[in-house]
Amino acid sequence: MNQKDLFQVVIRAAGLIVLLYGLEYMYEAVLNQFGYHEVRDARLARLYAARGILQIIVGLILVRGASPLVAFAFPSEPEPPPDSTSQ
Repeated sequence: MNQKDLFQVVIRAAGLIVLLYGLEYMYEAVLNQFGYHEVRDARLARLYAARGILQIIVGLILVRGASPLVAFAFPSEPEPPPDSTSQ
């Protein structure tokens, strides 16, 4: 496993962590909305839902879109121009 592959695994793992935190926020928003918390506040539920949706989107981008980030971090070596005198 080279550095490029390891970096891709780290990016995907970070995306999974962000995604799971987003799901937790969505779960808390649903619980708050249905009154399972001691303090039922619609603003708090909306805040949790908005933050959860944002984190889910960012997590999915990191999990599914790790390849462009890896390509940006580890640019490929340019191909040397063909030598016209070797013909």
